[in-house]
Amino acid sequence: MVSILLVDDHPGLLEIMVLALEDDYQIVTARDGQEGLEKAGDHNPDLIIADYAMPEMNGLEMVKQIRRLPDNKSLIILVSAYLSQEVKHQAKALGVIECIAKPCDIVYLRNKIEAILKKHKHSTSDSEPPAGN
Repeated sequence: MVSILLVDDHPGLLEIMVLALEDDYQIVTARDGQEGLEKAGDHNPDLIIADYAMPEMNGLEMVKQIRRLPDNKSLIILVSAYLSQEVKHQAKALGVIECIAKPCDIVYLRNKIEAILKKHKHSTSDSEPPAGN
């Protein structure tokens, strides 16, 4: 099953995302950038969805630190109500594959996740039939 790390300091938004995604993905949560960094190192998730504006460590700083972890190949989506062109540029330079403005519709987010995972060859199923069968 595809694993997703959700990092957001807003408990209500975190809960909504968990409820919307937990049936199809293995979900791990963190409430700030420092905890997100620790959990990214511990779990090496397939996808990370992180808020930009958080206490302790903002989303961009967290991404910088995650990119320094050995063997981490997590796809990263940055979400924020504060997505200036500069933040988007910095995010892209760090390998963030998508920047999404908050608030965002949960259906839009789910569709975006599915498209990204499909593009990067991840699947939501635990087992896929072998090729040619």
